[in-house]
Amino acid sequence: MDKIKFITDYVEGYIEPIKFKDEIYNEPSYEKFFEDSNPIPPYTSNVYGIYLYLLEKNYNCMEDVINTKSLLSEYLFFRGVKHKLDTNILDKFNLISKIQPKWLYLQPDYINKLFSEAGNLNGKELTNWLKETILKRFIYTSVPPKWLQAPNWLIEDEPLIFIGQLDITKISHDNSQMYIFYSKLKNEFRIVTQSE
Repeated sequence: MDKIKFITDYVEGYIEPIKFKDEIYNEPSYEKFFEDSNPIPPYTSNVYGIYLYLLEKNYNCMEDVINTKSLLSEYLFFRGVKHKLDTNILDKFNLISKIQPKWLYLQPDYINKLFSEAGNLNGKELTNWLKETILKRFIYTSVPPKWLQAPNWLIEDEPLIFIGQLDITKISHDNSQMYIFYSKLKNEFRIVTQSE
C-alpha cells in the first residue's frame, strides 16, 4: 500500500483511526519510512520520533486521534503533499467537551453513537439534544461520582447506573475510592476503583 496515500487518507478522514493503528502496528516498514522525518513537530523529539509517537497513541481517545492527525498533517505539509485536514472529529470533540459534565468523559464510540442518533440536528438543536440525552442516560441515584482520576463511567450498550462511592483508603496504600455501578441489562453490580 502506498504509505503517503494511506497517511493522507487518514488525515483527511477517509480511514478510521483503528484501521490506521492496525496498519502501522502490523507493518514494520513504517518505522524505516518515518526514520528521516524532519522537521519533527515540537511535541515529539528527535530521539522519540514520529513512528514511536504514533505507536503509543490510543486510537479510541479523541485527543490522541486529533493529535496524530495534526502531526501527520504537518508531516505531509513539509513533504509538499496537498491535503485537507479533517476537522470533523475536532468539531465533535469541541462540542462534547463544552457540554459534557465534569464527572463524565465520553469515549469516541459512544460519541459517534450519539451523533448518529442525532441525525440531521445541528447548531443549538444539536447542542440541546446532546445535553438532554447525556443527562437522561447517565443516571446516578444521589450525586454524580467524584473521580480521583479521569472519569470512567461504565458503559455496556448503554451507560450503567451510578449507585455511589466508598472511601477505601484504609484498606489501600493510597487515597482510594470504590465506584459502584448497576447494570440493568445483566442485573448485576460492577465496581471501578481509583487511587491517587
